Order: sequence, then structure tokens, then C-alpha cells
Amino acid sequence: MLQTTQTNENRHPRFASSESHPEVRHLNQKQLAKRWGLSHRTLERWRCQRQGPVWLKVGGRVLYRMEDIQVYERSQIVEKLE
Repeated sequence: MLQTTQTNENRHPRFASSESHPEVRHLNQKQLAKRWGLSHRTLERWRCQRQGPVWLKVGGRVLYRMEDIQVYERSQIVEKLE
């Protein structure tokens, strides 16, 4: 009898190799507030006003993807006026 072996990558997408799906890093609002030297309440206010970086809401938790944080930070660069 021919026996086939399935690897974890074939059984479930969460076990996919890190080469094909790089790990996404997230920060919660307190971590992001600390990174930027803000109050976490400021981030809450920004979300209500639809300002700041985009966020995720997963299971009642607010998370910010690192890539979205970096995009937002680049958008805030102010060029020197001459």
C-alpha cells in the first residue's frame, strides 16, 4: 500500500512556510503610543476621528500592523521650507 505523507504546510495555511508568508508584526495601542511618545487616549481619539494610521480590530483588540505604521510615519515627513 502506498502511503502519502502530508506536511503541515499542506494541511493548514497557518503552518505555511515563513518564506512564502513573512510574519506580520503588530503593535497594540499602548505599544504604539509608547513608540511615538503619545497617550494611548490620543490614539483612541484619532480612531474616532478617522485620523492616524489604519488599524485592525481582532477579537475586540485594536492592533496596528508595522507596515501601516511605517507608511503613516513616512506620510508625516515634513520637508524643510527654504
